Amino acid sequence: MALVKKKTLEHPRACPIKRAEYHSRLDSLKQQGYPIIYMDESGFEAETIRPYGYAPIGKPCIDRYNWQAKKRTNIIGALYEKMLFALDYFE
Repeated sequence: MALVKKKTLEHPRACPIKRAEYHSRLDSLKQQGYPIIYMDESGFEAETIRPYGYAPIGKPCIDRYNWQAKKRTNIIGALYEKMLFALDYFE
């Protein structure tokens, strides 16, 4: 039986030196009492276009899409000391 290793994800352009510098700076700010707040924004559409479909052999796969419907919802939030706050959404 072969040994199975857990897969880790790493960005191909990740720089371990810059990452260490970032963590050092972050630790320094925490020690000085600065609040560290993480923010992120994400967006999604109610109707996404599927890139693939099924059709009988020899027939093109054609679908319809309402190009006028531009409903996109964005959500923003912040995290401070494991507490989620400042949540908001907008279209």
